[in-house]
Amino acid sequence: MTEHTIYKNAVLDDIELQEGLKTINPKFGDFVTRVAGEAWGLPLIDQKTKALITIAIDVANQDHTGPGNPFGAHVNMALKQGATREEIEELLLFMCVYAGFNKVAGCFGTLNTVFEQSGVVQSVKAANSLATRKIDYATRDQKGKVVFYVLLWKRKGISLELFSNYWRNVHGPVCAQLPGQHQYWQFHLAHNEGGIWPTIAGIDNTTPSEDQFDGIAELTFETEQDRQKWFNSATILMDDEHNLFSKAIGYNTSFGNSQTYVDAIVIGDPNGEQDAIKFHVMVKKADDVSIQEFREYLQTSFANAVINNDSVLKFRLHLFEEVDNSRPDAAGVSHYEPTEKQYQAAFEIAFANPLAMESFFASTEYALAVKNLAKYVKQLFPFPQRAAYTFVYNNQMTLAGQRGSQVAELITKTGAINQLKDQIVSLFVKKQKEYDMSNQDITQESQLAISNGSNGSNGSNGSNKFAQVISLNGSKPIIERLPGTTSDMVKRLFATGESFDSEGFISFFTDTPVYQFGNFEPCLTKADIKKSTDAFFSQVSALYHNIKMLWEVGDVVFVEMDVTYWRKDGSVVTLPCFDIFRVEGDKFSELRIFMDANPVSNATIPVPATSSVLTVRQGNKLTSPDVMKKFFAEHPEGKKRIDSGFAPKWSISGPKWSVR
Repeated sequence: MTEHTIYKNAVLDDIELQEGLKTINPKFGDFVTRVAGEAWGLPLIDQKTKALITIAIDVANQDHTGPGNPFGAHVNMALKQGATREEIEELLLFMCVYAGFNKVAGCFGTLNTVFEQSGVVQSVKAANSLATRKIDYATRDQKGKVVFYVLLWKRKGISLELFSNYWRNVHGPVCAQLPGQHQYWQFHLAHNEGGIWPTIAGIDNTTPSEDQFDGIAELTFETEQDRQKWFNSATILMDDEHNLFSKAIGYNTSFGNSQTYVDAIVIGDPNGEQDAIKFHVMVKKADDVSIQEFREYLQTSFANAVINNDSVLKFRLHLFEEVDNSRPDAAGVSHYEPTEKQYQAAFEIAFANPLAMESFFASTEYALAVKNLAKYVKQLFPFPQRAAYTFVYNNQMTLAGQRGSQVAELITKTGAINQLKDQIVSLFVKKQKEYDMSNQDITQESQLAISNGSNGSNGSNGSNKFAQVISLNGSKPIIERLPGTTSDMVKRLFATGESFDSEGFISFFTDTPVYQFGNFEPCLTKADIKKSTDAFFSQVSALYHNIKMLWEVGDVVFVEMDVTYWRKDGSVVTLPCFDIFRVEGDKFSELRIFMDANPVSNATIPVPATSSVLTVRQGNKLTSPDVMKKFFAEHPEGKKRIDSGFAPKWSISGPKWSVR
């Protein structure tokens, strides 16, 4: 055990240190003693702090290896001046930020050797911080025999926050409804910016900007047939991909080629940030080895060395088949990956904390794992995990799968046990039925599930935290909401359109909007939106939004409706329409209107009377709730618009309906 001997001058007063310097060379020892002694004699910084500073400098200069390196001497100096093992270890962790993780990793190995030689016992706190494996939960993943592993790039023009919120609250629950899944995880990732994983000679670890993806969807299946069943049903997802993705590259693994070797993380179905440091590491095969040699090396030499280190909490390995580039693109979303860009494997690895991670990188097991890695691997890209969400687990939808990740988080944090009762769960979970994708049609069961709706978090504009969506039923209104919610904003916007108030219309948008009406060019400024709407208003004498369904999830609002147009010549046409709104603060950042508007200006285009009808349920045509008529008759802003001279055009021309 190193004794604490507090010196006034840690160089001039330490005879043992001086003798050690002289063993290198007598003259060198005398010279260092005189010069360093003067520096250590400066009065304002205490000896312990100076000793810790020297360790930091050794880390920065990488003076911890080779003959005559000063690192060990400086560690012992710090110990003699009262520094504890914990303080020195914390210093090295602090240096990770400023010197780089790669430089610190090697120093930890030397530091442990110095501690052992000095007889410094690791504290209970430091020992516990390594959080080595005690229970292995790896067997819980055994039933997932084949995997669909999708790398996802967010759509350009949307924030990472919006991408994450939409993916976990809107897209995820839709995917969870599809049949065949054993497990479905979303991994939300940060980009690989380097500086954390040690560099390995001969292996590229710098990810080009175009290859920096933002998330991984991992779906496991018990059989190939289950995976094919999911593929047959997944066409419905492609219609949603363009809302949040710019690129989606799917990898398949064959039977048994996705395996969890060790897993000491207690929670297997996370919903948010995990209490661990986790990476998803993409691997490309070296050119000079076969795919079989590559796989055998990862499954045996590499995997066995990694899992022999107890600092590794989890290790899961995937061996990929070649990407199926015949998969068609979805509007604006690429599914194509050139052969030279494809990965042949990936692994998931987790640690309890930075100290455990650095301990692994400094270990003999890690050295053994990477010893011959460059022979088999040419690229290794580690992507840090930000959060993980589970939507299907053990063949059952999770709470996040049923109602969205954010709602699940709120229920869990509140401890709302009543929300888990069968009476409530049954409102959101419908029996998963087969989809007839030959006709690319959703079954009636899915339509009813959408009609019944689910509670989702409100946009930031609303005070009401949940959106209640009510199916049409005779004269019962579609929506029961408090004014001030995002859905109310939608009705207020429609009111400006029905009043032909283009100035009022553009006031609902942010200063950097995206507005697209049907097949027309998108408008990216308020001025362009005004010009577009004025041009359209000039073609008709009145219009009316007959809303069928309006619901919101997170910061997105969906509207299904029929829009009736009264042309200048007195003729009328009703067209089906679907709108998607995105909200930022109290404004709309985006509005996309899905409609073929050509029949409005070209009356020769036939539009059957049956092309747009209110939702049919159990053979009954449902009665229109006339949401917008009630808005002008009952809503304070609707009444104010009429009093201000902005009455809806349908009350003046066309049908000349009463507004009272």
